[in-house]
Amino acid sequence: MVTNMMSKLSTLKLSDLERIDLPTDDIEDFTIDKEDRKQFDPEVRDIIIREKIRRAIRKYGENGLSIDEIMEVTKLSRYELTKHLEKLNNLREIYSQRKNAKSVQYYPNGKPLHQLGIKKIGDGNPLLEICIAQGAKESLFFYIVEKRYTILDGEVAEGAVMVPFNKIDEFIRSLMELKQSVEVDNL
Repeated sequence: MVTNMMSKLSTLKLSDLERIDLPTDDIEDFTIDKEDRKQFDPEVRDIIIREKIRRAIRKYGENGLSIDEIMEVTKLSRYELTKHLEKLNNLREIYSQRKNAKSVQYYPNGKPLHQLGIKKIGDGNPLLEICIAQGAKESLFFYIVEKRYTILDGEVAEGAVMVPFNKIDEFIRSLMELKQSVEVDNL
């Protein structure tokens, strides 16, 4: 049965993979060993490896993962990881932050920034999620995400606003001025 499955998988082409709906993000459901991967077309093999890395970072990387940690989870070589981490970073599937001269952490890019603190406003639709987040080069941002909740999808981001941390006071002042001008016009 495994041989039959591998026979079918090895005939996959890149265009076939683009049509596949992957129902889960669980890395354990997406395991193909190195010898079996060699049978695939090179483009398909690269997509499979990138998907395995993406899933590992999405599942375990909320607080960041080092290359060594990703190697342990995915059982991929450092060479394979380095090549595909760069590609995933360029595709904005993940993002990275240098922690020091030798250490880089990789994060899933469902969250464009690493959240440091979070508050939620509202309990219905829309829900606002407000956080202070850390971006590239240790920069801080005030980040507001509008979310909608559905039973099928859970919380889904609808849009977002990012304000540099050093501009928060100006942002709040401008919001208050706008609010006051609308209140005066509507009286």
